[in-house]
Amino acid sequence: MSRIFAPSLLLVAFIFTLLIPGPSMAQDGKAMSLQECIEIARANSPSLLGAEQSLALAGENVLSAYGAFLPRFSADFGYGHSYIGPQPGRVYFNNDTQQFVETPAVPSADYESYSMGISGSLTLFAGFGNLAALSAQKWEQEATRSDLQATIAAVDQLVIKAYYEVFRAQKIKELNRGSLDLSQESFAQVRRAFMMGAVARSDTLQASVNLAESQLALLEAESSLDIAMVNLATALGLDPSLRIRVEALESIDFIELDRDEVFEAAFGSNPDLTATRSRLEASGALLKQAKSALWPSVSAGYRYSWGDLSPPDGFGDFFDDNYNYSLSVGMNIPIFDGFRTRQGISQARVGKRLGEFGLQEQERALTRSLESLLVTLENSRQRVKLARHTIVLASEELRQARERYRVGAATLLEVSEAEVSLTRARSSEIDGMTAYLSAVADLESSTGLNLAGGTH
Repeated sequence: MSRIFAPSLLLVAFIFTLLIPGPSMAQDGKAMSLQECIEIARANSPSLLGAEQSLALAGENVLSAYGAFLPRFSADFGYGHSYIGPQPGRVYFNNDTQQFVETPAVPSADYESYSMGISGSLTLFAGFGNLAALSAQKWEQEATRSDLQATIAAVDQLVIKAYYEVFRAQKIKELNRGSLDLSQESFAQVRRAFMMGAVARSDTLQASVNLAESQLALLEAESSLDIAMVNLATALGLDPSLRIRVEALESIDFIELDRDEVFEAAFGSNPDLTATRSRLEASGALLKQAKSALWPSVSAGYRYSWGDLSPPDGFGDFFDDNYNYSLSVGMNIPIFDGFRTRQGISQARVGKRLGEFGLQEQERALTRSLESLLVTLENSRQRVKLARHTIVLASEELRQARERYRVGAATLLEVSEAEVSLTRARSSEIDGMTAYLSAVADLESSTGLNLAGGTH
């Protein structure tokens, strides 16, 4: 029987030797820390640059709103050239002298004219609309500043999740590489034992199956690592072909969280929620601005002008002769504007109500997110602890199974099952650690708390 089965075993061994992977196509680079990755991503993020530009524009809008309280000035200069054609003489009767009088003809003439003017205007009262507009722009600036913080948090979150996914993929690859090494060693031992007639055919088949499964698991792990590295490089704004390794994270220290403190911090500093609140205040100011159209407005004006047929010899000539100036104060009382004011007030009021509804919905969404994160954190904590306990038990079970197999009291299948149990437990620990770290990062983004101090 052994002579018949030996060629088949050699063929199987040759096939699996061909299937054993060589060095990975991805070249491992320098291991990067999480902080290094975040700094690179912030420097390369288009969305972050756009948010910074939006904040700069909001500052300009505030400055423009302040300008509504200041007088406005303008200056104008004019030059003209006029031509008057010849006019013939005419005869008319003078009633005083009772005689006909003939006026001489007037020849053609042309002349130049020069003018200069300075105007100024100032709104004295606009129904408090200018104050409301300034308040709206200030609140919008605060909202834009919160948007910038939210964008920073989003960029960081993308990098953190991609970073931890590479960490997970690296650990899974290491785990499957170790399993493959054990399978190869076991296959070689069983093959030698079978050639000597010391083991049954079923053991060789089981060893072959274990080797194939380990090989496939490693291929999947390598593929997952390549994808994770592509995602990390993309999140950093770098060439996706770069293969970025991350620093090893062998263990984590679980943190104790106070639920009330988490919710208080989140509702007090969550950037998205802060931006929504600021925009709600801005919508209230816009409503006041719309209502200001119901009030009369008062404005003052000033005009200084100069004109002459010859250019001035110097700047002082503008103020020596041929000038005039005027001061004016006027009031505009709105009577009927075709319902435009009413439409503007209604639109602003609806905008404010929609902002209130949006804030309520966002608060509910934040509550759901926080509750989910707290549950995820606790489940991940329990998963890691259970996995670590299982690893201890599975390691002992594997040791005993190998000892029983060595003395002929167990089959290779039992050893394989013990190895699979240990690998599954270690994989569960890695998944639990990654889920816990990602949940901590999400909670930091939502609350503004520094919770990462427990990781190392």
